[in-house]
Amino acid sequence: MTRASPERDAPSRAQAEPDGLTQLLLAGIKWIAGGGPIGAAGPLDGPDAERAYRIADLHGLCPALYCGLLAGDAEAGARYPRLRRAYYVGAARAALALEQMRECLGALARASVPTILLKGNDTILTLYPDPALRRLSDIDLLIEEHRFRDAGAALDSIGYCKAQTSMSRSEEWLNLRYLGGVAFTRGRDLPIEVHSGFLRGYGRREEAIADAWQLRVPIECAHFEACSLPPPMGFIGAALHLHGNYCRSIPYLKDAADLLLLARRVSANGTWESVWSVSDRWGVVAEVRGVAAFLNRYLDAGIPAREGTEPPFDACDLVYAMENLRGRGRLTEGLALRRDMAHHLPSVSARLGLWAGLVAPLPDFLRWRYHVPVGRPIWPWYVRHLTRAVRRVVHDIAVRALTERRRP
Repeated sequence: MTRASPERDAPSRAQAEPDGLTQLLLAGIKWIAGGGPIGAAGPLDGPDAERAYRIADLHGLCPALYCGLLAGDAEAGARYPRLRRAYYVGAARAALALEQMRECLGALARASVPTILLKGNDTILTLYPDPALRRLSDIDLLIEEHRFRDAGAALDSIGYCKAQTSMSRSEEWLNLRYLGGVAFTRGRDLPIEVHSGFLRGYGRREEAIADAWQLRVPIECAHFEACSLPPPMGFIGAALHLHGNYCRSIPYLKDAADLLLLARRVSANGTWESVWSVSDRWGVVAEVRGVAAFLNRYLDAGIPAREGTEPPFDACDLVYAMENLRGRGRLTEGLALRRDMAHHLPSVSARLGLWAGLVAPLPDFLRWRYHVPVGRPIWPWYVRHLTRAVRRVVHDIAVRALTERRRP
């Protein structure tokens, strides 16, 4: 999988004009960052309202739409009961997530494992005017890589188990350092995702990690002891998260809301030069400037970005990303990502282990993937895994031969 450089490749792409639903969701993001009331919610009233609600909920923006509409119309709650319910559900989810976050950070602190909150887990505490407006799907923690076992033991002490979501030890190593992290689960609670890096495989990881641990800042929140990245670094990390999800996975507009809030904080502090100098030092300036151009074009962020830089994607790309997955080959994208990330592995044997894991995954992965009860023989699931993989690869090749990919 090749990555598009925003400054090099994007100018050739036509940027689609936002349709009604896209404009509504962008208005919700602007309201979160201090914008005015939302005047109307046409897409939620029309014949395609069910689809509009589904997409708004997918992006985690129903609570923001409710509050934005309510700010301009006291009757909005009665007119849009689904949005009102989404807001109160969001408030309850946020309260539970914050309590879970506090418990996990306490266990790690008792084990003397330093942590930094990442992504929405930071912004929900430091930037959002109301925690109900930021849906958390997991709790992302940055730790020092050599403390991974200690972190696992600390989480185990409060009932979490490591979820074997990686097919091999090599893949788990890549996830910990570069990609989606290593997950720990406990019943129906949010997964805890432990990371030892936050550049999503872009740029110079070691420089970024050293800077993060040296410059981390305490979060000022009552009864909550935690640390976060400084706003310029937080903006860079969030930009790479959105960019990486667009290129490799599913992007969500709630991440664009994080970015707009971070941009407002950086502007208030007058530290944009720090954003660009750090991005350059970490080797990610092209990706960050591209995302900044997106924020300027669609969310009026007012970021002093380089002239001529075009967004690597448009707002409709993000809004309809899930629908655009129909007919897209996902398995071959995953294989391409592993191919591109394999050079990070420290040895030839580790690279061989990565590819061997695709054919013969760890038994615990198969039990997790196919919900195989403990004690049941695992060998039939190896057969199922291989036959299913071959069938999907053939399907994906056909899909890619017949359809146009979403990525630039």
